[in-house]
Amino acid sequence: PVVKYRLMQSIKDDRLEVDQLSQYHLSLQVNFKLFRICIVDSQQNRCLRMEDYQLREVYSTHDLIEQLELLFDDHVLLKAGFWKSITIASK
Repeated sequence: PVVKYRLMQSIKDDRLEVDQLSQYHLSLQVNFKLFRICIVDSQQNRCLRMEDYQLREVYSTHDLIEQLELLFDDHVLLKAGFWKSITIASK
């Protein structure tokens, strides 16, 4: 499969501690043009990391799922898989 996503923006708070992922909330927003990742410290009510990925030439649900699988396979934090909670929003 061809990669059809590109990182557009990445903001990271220095207080993000990778060994504390089980204490953080993972929020994902997705549509055919954008995939957003937000890692939130819900105790401090603080966004610790936000990344926006532009999706290009994604026109079907099949294309979208394929790109999300590629991104998940390539993203070290998403692959971690042990979050306090996860929400997914789609438009």
